[in-house]
Amino acid sequence: MQRIALESGEKEIILFKSEKPETVKIRIQKLSESKYGIVGVRLIRTDGAIAPTPELERRIEFVGDSITCGYGVEGTLEGAFTTWEENPLKAYAVRSADYLLADYQLVARSGIGIISNWIEPSRHTPDIIDRMPALYEYTDLHGQRILEQKACSAGKTGVKNPIENDEGDFCPHLVVIHIGINDA
Repeated sequence: MQRIALESGEKEIILFKSEKPETVKIRIQKLSESKYGIVGVRLIRTDGAIAPTPELERRIEFVGDSITCGYGVEGTLEGAFTTWEENPLKAYAVRSADYLLADYQLVARSGIGIISNWIEPSRHTPDIIDRMPALYEYTDLHGQRILEQKACSAGKTGVKNPIENDEGDFCPHLVVIHIGINDA
């Protein structure tokens, strides 16, 4: 596995190189949550044909919080959290889907709740901004907001609304919900 730290600006990355023709499977996945920056792929260049991986027979959707998205799963108890310590591939959701040979979709964010998000112990009022019911409706609400802020600071207007989830894009056979721990 090749792990690449996100930096601002564009970067060319060689994912696979070989002297002889080979058939390979490449998986590109952002390991940190959407609220920790956005990333896109502008171009994929190859000497051969590109074909999507066939869909698996089973599909599972996981709705959850930090435990679902792998927040801190590669970290230690010392020091502050960094996104380098987050890895959904090592969390229960992706590991379960892999074990069951299932395609998966994660709708997860650390600290999120249904009634209230996680709050500092010293705080006495709930955090009701962007709880799961609001977040669930969009494909990437945080990424959209970042794009809107950049456009606004550059004097541009007319950035489109967040992209709503199209329920036909991923139709799961099973939905696993692990949320509520953060509700205050």
